[in-house]
Amino acid sequence: MTYNHYFTDKWQNIKQQRLHTIVKDSANAATVTVREKGYGNREYISSEMFHRKIDNHLEQNMDKYSAQQALDVLDAYYSEYAPHSWTSGYGAFILFQNTPANLTLQSERKYFTDVVVKQVIERHLVASLSEVFSPIVLTRYNDQEIHFLAFEQPEMIQTRENLQSNDKTLQESQKPFRIALGHSM
Repeated sequence: MTYNHYFTDKWQNIKQQRLHTIVKDSANAATVTVREKGYGNREYISSEMFHRKIDNHLEQNMDKYSAQQALDVLDAYYSEYAPHSWTSGYGAFILFQNTPANLTLQSERKYFTDVVVKQVIERHLVASLSEVFSPIVLTRYNDQEIHFLAFEQPEMIQTRENLQSNDKTLQESQKPFRIALGHSM
């Protein structure tokens, strides 16, 4: 797990590049040359053939598909810390080429920061959340502390009441239309 937003961007880019490759390969394979009088040869993409080629790229082997997805995640995560840019490939090269031991100074700082941020968030923010609304902990709170936890800003209360009123008005205004259309209420 990482809180680095570049990870998500990189992972989506990897998936998008794979999709672009599949579409491009399928379009090239589905291209049909038609000889037309007076116009010479024209190339078209056969939609039926294109769809068949796309379908051929669907991975039916769940183990292979899962491994491919896991490697994409690792590729996205460690590419942020890689000492040089490289394209996605599959195999041990990814796992060993981009380990923290091979990092440049800038990449080491990014990796260190990611690890520290992860530890701080998980240890100090997320870990204690399970205790915040625990029934045992809530029974120890006095009325003022419970009010503080459940307090809602007056503006939010007004906004919620306005939205509920609008919802009720809209629901009521639908009744004549439903009756006219013969729908039961």
